[in-house]
Amino acid sequence: MSFGVNFPNSVPGGGWNLNSAGAAAPAVTSTTDISGFTSDQIRALTNKQVAALTTAQIASIATAAVGGLSSAQLQTLATRGVNALTTQQVSALTTAQVNALTADQIAALTTAH
Repeated sequence: MSFGVNFPNSVPGGGWNLNSAGAAAPAVTSTTDISGFTSDQIRALTNKQVAALTTAQIASIATAAVGGLSSAQLQTLATRGVNALTTQQVSALTTAQVNALTADQIAALTTAH
């Protein structure tokens, strides 16, 4: 039911957008080029969207945008996603982001990272 009131965190079709940026998550499919996404756009992705990213999409995230990945998003990447990170992306992770990785995710990082 709609009362014609637009709340800042409401999303079309009902429900609430609960990401920290308060912005609607960008539409992303397996063919979306996310290489130009900013850290705010990366942060706005839902955990479900992050989990569905292909390894090529993960590897294409701009190094400057890697900081936008939340701890929950990093955990959602699982080992497959963490292994797709480039050396530059891994180097750009903050201490808090590294601390959020699981033991399996850390083990998935190869010496090439």
